[in-house]
Amino acid sequence: MCGICGYWCPQIEDSGNTINKMLSTLQKRGPDSSDKWEDKEQGITIGHARLAVLDISDHGRQPMRSSNGRYLISYNGEIYNHNELRKALKKEKCQINWKSSSDTETILEAISYWGLDSALNKFIGMFSFCLWDKYEKKIFLVRDRLGEKPLFYYKKNNTLIFGSELRTIECHPYFIDKVSPRNLSEYLNYGYISKENTIYEICKQVEPGKILEIEYRKGFVIRDRSYWSILNKINNSNNHFIGNKEEAISELESLLLNTINGQMIADVPIGAFLSGGIDSSCIVALMQK
Repeated sequence: MCGICGYWCPQIEDSGNTINKMLSTLQKRGPDSSDKWEDKEQGITIGHARLAVLDISDHGRQPMRSSNGRYLISYNGEIYNHNELRKALKKEKCQINWKSSSDTETILEAISYWGLDSALNKFIGMFSFCLWDKYEKKIFLVRDRLGEKPLFYYKKNNTLIFGSELRTIECHPYFIDKVSPRNLSEYLNYGYISKENTIYEICKQVEPGKILEIEYRKGFVIRDRSYWSILNKINNSNNHFIGNKEEAISELESLLLNTINGQMIADVPIGAFLSGGIDSSCIVALMQK
């Protein structure tokens, strides 16, 4: 559970202390190390707090740059099929001098070779990340298909701020913490705030399965697009199950085994939260199997 943060303030000179304050709020998410990257000419600063799971060496530290120098990423999550993606890149004669065994590097090189949208469709996992495209001068904020990993952002005038938690964004001196009465009412009524909204009027969250493409042209221009939708997946699927109850049980167990096996890849000890309920008991039993 890493943490990401950053800001893009093209017309504002930054002292450098702001990113350190933002990173301090993410220490519980990433206790192993923290680092930052900045481009003073563009006014961009990106930070990362790391929980080392795959490749716990310094080779897996972030923010990380792609081998071609085009992309830089700060990423939170895990790509369960990243070793298969490396094999696919090798099969397509993509010459990469891998520097680590981390899935972060796999993400960068997959995007460099296939492009962002095509690479996302190949990723199996949970993730949110900020991607800086040096050539196009654009930032991409991306969230996984079902929104397992959080990502918030705030845009006002010539300031863009983003982070894994709202309190991280609150640390920025240009953040205005005006609570939205409507969103507060929704939270008190239903226990959650829907869609891209948050407790604040201006601050939003990247919606599940979406890409925010952001560039600066005398002001920020934000375009959002979906790369995955559960409704589209259901409507366009050609893999509807046909079979009896016993076959359905067998198929479900096979799918669960495959999924859980993919999530047990780590360079550190792993475990499970066992509550005693059916779901966690099932997961632990299949992990043991």
